[in-house]
Amino acid sequence: MWLRASGFQHFWKGSVVHWFQRYQYISCWACKKPVHDVLCQSCGKVQPAVRDKNYFKVLGQEEKFSLNTVDLQTRFIELQRILHPDRFANCSEEEKSYSADQSAMVNEAYQVLLKPIQRATYLLKVNGVTLDEVKLPQKFLIEMMDLNEQVDTVTDKVKKTLLENIINIQEAAMADLQKSFAEGNNVEASKILAKIKYLDNLINRLK
Repeated sequence: MWLRASGFQHFWKGSVVHWFQRYQYISCWACKKPVHDVLCQSCGKVQPAVRDKNYFKVLGQEEKFSLNTVDLQTRFIELQRILHPDRFANCSEEEKSYSADQSAMVNEAYQVLLKPIQRATYLLKVNGVTLDEVKLPQKFLIEMMDLNEQVDTVTDKVKKTLLENIINIQEAAMADLQKSFAEGNNVEASKILAKIKYLDNLINRLK
């Protein structure tokens, strides 16, 4: 059973900032004492992972598109160090399983939030928006058809130029995406993200 939590927590005598903020455990599975972190402050046992935990909360990030990836990486490395299964090699099979699950969840969250397209997709999902019903302007679709034809017939001589052109278009769209998220316009952000994914597919084909 879980309870919502807010604010940063500390464990291991406050030496490490705890970034798992969304839930609290009512009691430790091992010693049954109240516990608020992934590690019990009383007995030091790792706690079961919460599979539906918000990835931004997992890595202690604000729920927004614009993230400091250096800070993201720093927190990821620290959490992986704390939760690495090797630290629990001499523990019970149950605790080994918990530490492995926690470590896997941290890694999954990091991989999603590290890359802008995956981060944007996840952020929209968290806010109840998907790309399934996005309708792109006819003008954009025609432009994509033209670019797609260029990619299909490109020669080595102009391939680099075409790639740079599409990357520039995508970078401009990324700036628009960041602006839409900053303004809280998730509907517009979903449309821009759909365009970016089209462009990303073309870029990958040219690489």
